[in-house]
Amino acid sequence: MAFGGAGRALALSQQALAEGWMAAVTQPARRQFWLMPLIHAEDLAIQEAAIPLFQ
Repeated sequence: MAFGGAGRALALSQQALAEGWMAAVTQPARRQFWLMPLIHAEDLAIQEAAIPLFQ
C-alpha cells in the first residue's frame, strides 16, 4: 500500500512536464516535489532523464 499511488504520481509528473506546468514553478522546493516521482521511478531511463531537471 505504501507505493500504491506511485504510478499515478509518476503519470502526473510526466504530464506536468509535457504540458509545461513545470515551467511555471519558480520555487525550488515545489519543483523538486513535482519531480520526485521521476527519481523514484522503477525505470532507469526515467531517473536519468530527471536528474538535469533538478539542477
